[in-house]
Amino acid sequence: MTRIAVCVPLFDPHEDFIPHFIEWYAANKREYDLRLAYEYKKPLHKIQAAAVDLAQKQGCTHILFVEDDHWGFPVDGLETLLAEDKDVVGFVTVSKSYPFHTLCMRRGDSSYDITYTGHKNMFPFERAPESPEVQTTDLLSWAFTLVKIEVFEKLQEDPFRFWGDVPTDSEFCQQCELEGIERHVHFGYLIPHGDVTAENRGLLRQMHSIQLQAGALERKREQDRSADVHGDIRTDGSVPESDSGAPEMAGERSG
Repeated sequence: MTRIAVCVPLFDPHEDFIPHFIEWYAANKREYDLRLAYEYKKPLHKIQAAAVDLAQKQGCTHILFVEDDHWGFPVDGLETLLAEDKDVVGFVTVSKSYPFHTLCMRRGDSSYDITYTGHKNMFPFERAPESPEVQTTDLLSWAFTLVKIEVFEKLQEDPFRFWGDVPTDSEFCQQCELEGIERHVHFGYLIPHGDVTAENRGLLRQMHSIQLQAGALERKREQDRSADVHGDIRTDGSVPESDSGAPEMAGERSG
C-alpha cells in the first residue's frame, strides 16, 4: 500500500474545509497508507518542514500539500495525480479576489527567478482549447499538490527554512527550478478557493465588473453634481472666464 504524508496547516479554516477534508480522508484511507501531519496556528513554513520530516522518517513515497482555505477535494484526486507519475503535480485553483485568475503562473522573462519581485514577471494562464490537461508551470500553489519525497533530497536548500516576503510555494518552485525539477498543473479539476468555485467564478467576475462600472458611473455623477453646485468651478479646478475676459465670481453670474 502506497504510504503518503498529508500536510494540513490549520489557521482559520474555510467553513467547508473540515467536512470536505474528513470525507476525502476517510475515502482515501482505505486505499492508501495516509500519514496525517497537521498543526494548528503555527507558521506555515514550520508546519510544512515538519510534514516533510515526518514523511522522510516514516518512509513515505509522496507528500500531499493542502491549505485550509481550499475545500471540495475530489475523492479520486490522489489517484489521478499519482497516475501522472510526476515529481510535482497539483490541481489548478484560482485567486479569491478579482479577477479570480488561476494560481498557476509562468514567467514573462525566464532569466528572472520565480521569487523575483522587482517588477511583474509572473503571469497566470488558463488551459487553452485542445491543449493538454496536464501542463508544465513555473509556479504552483499548495491547493492540492502532490510531491515525490525524493524531490526534497535533490534540493540544495530547504524551501521551508524561513518565512519572509516570498511565499513558500514560490520558494519551493524556485528551488525545484534550480535543480531542473519540473512542476505540472492538472486542469482536470479546479479546487475551490474561499468562496470561489469553478461554477461561480465567471459569475463573480461579471458581478465585480458591474460593480466597478457602477462605481465609476457614481463618481462621474458626483463630479457633475459638484460642478452644478459650484457652477463657477470646473471639475478640473479651472475657473471659466466671463465675456469681458475677467474671471466671474461665484454668485455674480448673469442668468
